[in-house]
Amino acid sequence: MLWLYRITLDPVGERGRSERARLAEAARDSVFAYRTELRPAHSATAPWRAAPRLLFHVDRDENSLPAQLGWRGEDGTESAISFQSNMSDFHGCHRAADGTAYEYRGHLSDRRPFSEDTQNLSASPLHRFRTEEGWGGGWHASHELRLLVDDGGAPVERVTWRDQRGNSGVAVLHAAASEVEVAGVEASDEFDDGGEGAEQPPRGRAQQVADVRRHRLARLRSRPPGRRRLVLPDVGERLRRPRPP
Repeated sequence: MLWLYRITLDPVGERGRSERARLAEAARDSVFAYRTELRPAHSATAPWRAAPRLLFHVDRDENSLPAQLGWRGEDGTESAISFQSNMSDFHGCHRAADGTAYEYRGHLSDRRPFSEDTQNLSASPLHRFRTEEGWGGGWHASHELRLLVDDGGAPVERVTWRDQRGNSGVAVLHAAASEVEVAGVEASDEFDDGGEGAEQPPRGRAQQVADVRRHRLARLRSRPPGRRRLVLPDVGERLRRPRPP
């Protein structure tokens, strides 16, 4: 027996357009809150105990739901989780500051679109960056990157993510700085068939992101005095080829 769940029709020159539109609609509500629980790792009989709420928003207008999320707090705690495709639940692991490992799970409790009020939902800061994309031999203004992760503990100093279309990124946050450099880019190959595939940028300076709020960024590499930068080692981008006029 064959079960048919969905049929989409696309123009020959725009293969995948319907699926992209469907994913964009699904990703419209991009601020997530979860009720969470912990139990000691490798102890299937141990009871789950309630943990603080997890609130997060990671968006660069890729119009795709997150598939995985990881973060490290300033106190040394670390978490890494994977989501159900409909975002109803997640499961992963959590390591406390003393090195104790836990299973970590959560159930969706709230979901809403991003707005200027989002930063009021959490005591943790909402980081906002202007971005540029490299294509056609030049640099071009791109979408805003927004990061917010609040697990009820210390502020985060590193965030990693991957979405359901294969875009991924790593951001390291620290003291005030004025710009961000991307040291490498990994682009999803989703658009290759439609002629919109990403061009991998030249080696070296791949992308710069200026911090709109000018606070809590990091220096990951040694730089001359007075210049402080944040390096994003691997940011998934949809780098579009220039279209003819």
